[in-house]
Amino acid sequence: MTTPKRGRLAWLGTRMAEARLALMLLTRLPAGHLDEPVPSAAAASWAFPLAGLCVGVIAAWVLATVIRLGLPSQFSAGLALAVGIAATGALHEDGLADVADGFGGGRTRERKLEIMRDSAVGSYAVVALLLAIARTPAAEAVRDICETVFMQRAGRS
Repeated sequence: MTTPKRGRLAWLGTRMAEARLALMLLTRLPAGHLDEPVPSAAAASWAFPLAGLCVGVIAAWVLATVIRLGLPSQFSAGLALAVGIAATGALHEDGLADVADGFGGGRTRERKLEIMRDSAVGSYAVVALLLAIARTPAAEAVRDICETVFMQRAGRS
């Protein structure tokens, strides 16, 4: 017979395994390994927001640290965004690219799904990613850096 304390520990162990699986599925953050039985993704779905919280905390820490170092806020925001993208393995960007290719290139439902499953990057994906990234602080920071470098070089000529 399981004592109430053992039941709570088993419940906690299951929740920890689910949270670890959420981190493994949604991020590139080190999360150890899972022992058998491995929980299903559906069972771990409650922990997906926790994985997002981990990524957000890391990006916020980078942002705060870089701003404290005195770097421009747009550059700092761009760096924090890049860290967030790296932490997720560009999962959102990959999904956006797949959807853009599928809906841009497919006429039927079946063809759209076939295109989305294809690992090749099409022109619709490239355009969607460029438009998505162009509106980010990172793009503004790169633009500002390029402008500064150009103006410095133009002044030297």
